[in-house]
Amino acid sequence: MLLKGRRIAALFWRMPVKRCEQGATIMIEPKRRAQNTARPKRPTGKPWVAALGGYAERARATRPNRRGKRAAAGVEADETTRHEGPKPTPRGTHVELLQQGVDVWNDWRTKERSISPDLRGADLHKAELFGANLAQADLRGASLIEANLSASSLFQANISEVDLTKANLMQVDLRGACLRKANLSGANLMGASLFFADLKRATLKWANLIEADLRGADLSGADLSNARLFHANLSQATLKRTQLFEADLGGANLSWADLSGAYFMPANPLRVRRSRPNLEDASFYAAKLTEAYLIGADLNGIDLRMADLSGAKLSGASLFGTILDEAQLRKVDLTRADLSGANLVKADLSRANLSRAVLVETNLVGATLTGCNIYGVSAWNVKRSEGTRQLDLIITPYNEPEVTVDDIEVAQLVYLLLHNEKIRDVIDTVGKRGVLLLGRFTEGRIAVLERLREELRRRNYLPIVFNFDKPRTKTLAETVRVLAGLSRFVIADITDPKSVPAELQTTVPQFMVPFLPIIEGKKGGKKNQKPYSLLESLWIECKERVFEPLWYSSLDALVEAFDEKIIKRAEVRFAELLARKAEKMKGEYV
Repeated sequence: MLLKGRRIAALFWRMPVKRCEQGATIMIEPKRRAQNTARPKRPTGKPWVAALGGYAERARATRPNRRGKRAAAGVEADETTRHEGPKPTPRGTHVELLQQGVDVWNDWRTKERSISPDLRGADLHKAELFGANLAQADLRGASLIEANLSASSLFQANISEVDLTKANLMQVDLRGACLRKANLSGANLMGASLFFADLKRATLKWANLIEADLRGADLSGADLSNARLFHANLSQATLKRTQLFEADLGGANLSWADLSGAYFMPANPLRVRRSRPNLEDASFYAAKLTEAYLIGADLNGIDLRMADLSGAKLSGASLFGTILDEAQLRKVDLTRADLSGANLVKADLSRANLSRAVLVETNLVGATLTGCNIYGVSAWNVKRSEGTRQLDLIITPYNEPEVTVDDIEVAQLVYLLLHNEKIRDVIDTVGKRGVLLLGRFTEGRIAVLERLREELRRRNYLPIVFNFDKPRTKTLAETVRVLAGLSRFVIADITDPKSVPAELQTTVPQFMVPFLPIIEGKKGGKKNQKPYSLLESLWIECKERVFEPLWYSSLDALVEAFDEKIIKRAEVRFAELLARKAEKMKGEYV
């Protein structure tokens, strides 16, 4: 006979199946002997039927026929007696026998292997039950507060609604046991075996579950607040809507576990900053965390590869260096989350909320960001590839008309240009006051740069410096184009022929900006320092923009002639070029 919910476990592990419900227990003869018990020999003939207490007859009598009706066998279909199994001795006898000591109890269990102990409602407060054989015992409603059950066997025992507060269950065999609604607050379950145990709605506050085996266990709705699950094995366990507030999951194995709707943080948002669950070195590989409550959680460096976090609440969470490769993050709330250095290779972030999130050096190679809300996101040096899908990224808040872009790093600039008048003022200000200083300012000539910058500031200009001596991370033409387009005029120190590369030949003609080359001559003011050869061709092609070079014998001499020879000439030429820009083309009629 196989029961719903335990069918797979029974087939795969050949475990006896036991169903615990209030008022009804179904027992199935185990296919292998339980711990500390010898395999019972099955009687033959009618004595076996007698030992069952008429259980077989009652089962046939109450079994539904093909028409779905009960067969009339003269046996009343009582819900309590119908699934009792082997008829035990009186309950009080079992309790008294257990109180005589563990040795006496275990000897009796060895002799009476077919009897399932009935200890329902027994008061075993602070009882010394070390190594007791309580396999398949019925302990429903019993009190085991502060009892010592270490190294005992509770294999497939029915412990539903039992009070085990501060009980010692170290190294206990609880495989397949039913612990529904049991109170295990402060209990010591270190190294206990809870393989496929039923812990639905159980209370495990402050419980010690270090290195406990919880594979396949059902912890749906259980309260594990402040529980210690350090290095516990929770692979394939069910933790739906489980409370894990301040739980210590350091080094725990949660691979393939179902944590749908689990709460890792308190319901009160004011307590989020004060306390977080310990998830250090925990493995959530392929875990199911749909709609999990992880607000403000510390998930730094956690392994969440292939995990399903769809709809999870991760606002304010710290995911620095977290591994989220191929993770499902659809509709996840990552508001104000820190994803710096996180790996999101091939992760699915469709319709995720990334508003005000931090993405510094985040790896988004092959990731999908379709329909994400990225309002206020901070994206710097984000790693992307051709396989990265960035479509319909929303850059506006919920209370504004929706504006979308297709590049997360461009989003910030686009929003500023559309909504912030100050950024337009800044661009306008730079265009009116910006002066670009070009040159190769080495250690020996850095004084020239500092003096020119100071003089420009005194005259209410905004100096923009580009030093050709600095390391080159981009092409010079690209950089100079951007800076020249923001400037009122350009001053280029071409004292060293190598200082201004050939890239300027393709840059200067594209902008109607005055270009003033200066050259430092030798002592005595002789004009023996010649400009580089391409400057002359540039002057011929763009004579209305490029001035003839100005030689200066010393820095003081340059400063003295700064207003007359540089500022005044540049301003006049700028006004002329501005007027030319404003001219409209006029045709001629014939």
